[in-house]
Amino acid sequence: MGLQRDKRSKRRRLMKEQDGRCIYCSEPMGEGRQRQTLDHIIPKAEGGTLRNSNIVLACQPCNVDRAQMDAFVYLIRRLMIESCVRRGILVGAKKHRRRQGKIRPRHLGPVGGGLPGNGKRPHQGGHPSEEGPPEEDIEDQDGGGLRVTASPRDGRREEVQPSRDA
Repeated sequence: MGLQRDKRSKRRRLMKEQDGRCIYCSEPMGEGRQRQTLDHIIPKAEGGTLRNSNIVLACQPCNVDRAQMDAFVYLIRRLMIESCVRRGILVGAKKHRRRQGKIRPRHLGPVGGGLPGNGKRPHQGGHPSEEGPPEEDIEDQDGGGLRVTASPRDGRREEVQPSRDA
């Protein structure tokens, strides 16, 4: 009973500190448990604790996407992809690679500019995971650019020339 009460008090404290927004995507979170989760910055599997300094509040889709990935690696990957998109470098991967990489293209809001409390929303409509990722690779408008994909496990970039098929 004490552990549940402790978790509830942590949730309330973090909701207030994070202005009711997910630490990763900055989307507002409801009061229901399915929309907000306590997330370990350093995963429990890697020795992370339940101390306040290791716990943040994340929406369930972000927490699931991040899984056992280090929080800092997850954020850096999101920032890198966002930067590529802003510069017009198209980011895409086959559906199974997006799943392996735990990155949904529509889940890449302005992480740097959309931090909790600034009033900016990273994307329109409902939570991006509700819309789902596109089924096809994203093609460059003129067909001459590079497509950048993030490696699922180690964060390496790979640049792939777009196909010239018909």
